[in-house]
Amino acid sequence: MKKLFLIILLVPMLAILQSYMAPDKLSETLRWSIIKTGKSIALFEQCSRSEPEFKKLIDVEPISYAKAFIRLQEMQAVIEKKISNRLINYTIQVAGFKTKDKVEKIYFNCFLTDKHAEKEMDWQNTAVVKCDGSNANWGMVYNTETNNFELLKTNGPARVNVDNVRDR
Repeated sequence: MKKLFLIILLVPMLAILQSYMAPDKLSETLRWSIIKTGKSIALFEQCSRSEPEFKKLIDVEPISYAKAFIRLQEMQAVIEKKISNRLINYTIQVAGFKTKDKVEKIYFNCFLTDKHAEKEMDWQNTAVVKCDGSNANWGMVYNTETNNFELLKTNGPARVNVDNVRDR
């Protein structure tokens, strides 16, 4: 009953969040998409950066995605400093996974938005893999238990390895 109540409460919140950040908005908002479990394996097969190890790909509760994007907004300045660019310049794909320790996490696959090239790709439903590109392409993990980002890694030789991305 409690889970049903949470779903009834949180689904409208996620819908509001999704509509506010919808990819087709012309305003300066984030472009993002949840990649369904059946199609998300490629997100974990990037060719220019190591990706997090996972035990199982999962569908994460909507509230976890909402919390992840709230935390992303809180951490925006820190992350932008690490990637040397603004978050609004990126397209973000997210997918849920469980570690061998049964911790639920969300993987963020981020690449510079190229609306011309994206006409030929289904970025909202299909995992995008980009090789090289330094800070132009990067990924990081959101830990649903700690409400923190970790393992921010960029593509190419200018790799940023940060064990934990913190406010400090």
